[in-house]
Amino acid sequence: MARLFILEDCAQDARVAEAVARSVGFDEVLGHLSVNAAVTRLLASLSGASALPDAFLIDLDLGAESGYEVLRLRHGNPKLARIPAIVWSRLDHHHQELCEVFNIRQFVDKGRGTEALKSLSKLLPNP
Repeated sequence: MARLFILEDCAQDARVAEAVARSVGFDEVLGHLSVNAAVTRLLASLSGASALPDAFLIDLDLGAESGYEVLRLRHGNPKLARIPAIVWSRLDHHHQELCEVFNIRQFVDKGRGTEALKSLSKLLPNP
């Protein structure tokens, strides 16, 4: 079972991402609309209370919050750092530089539309 962890504050964008993720092969999509909910879920997963995701899809611009909080948690924990991630956001040069610090190599600019999200298939675990 392939699990995708989504951090996205816009409910409509989260629904679109979930639909695309399911269409490319993810069986379970764990959507989070806030950083607090996302961090709580990840900490529960790390403690063994729930399964770790197989991949991350993270929006960086979350209104008053920032997806960088989840990237920091991911980067600082060896179990999470091994999980591949795609940043899905309105990207500029500054975003890309910061993502490099957190070892994020895959970006999907929201301006490119949902077709670009099909790159999620690259994050599916090997059978």
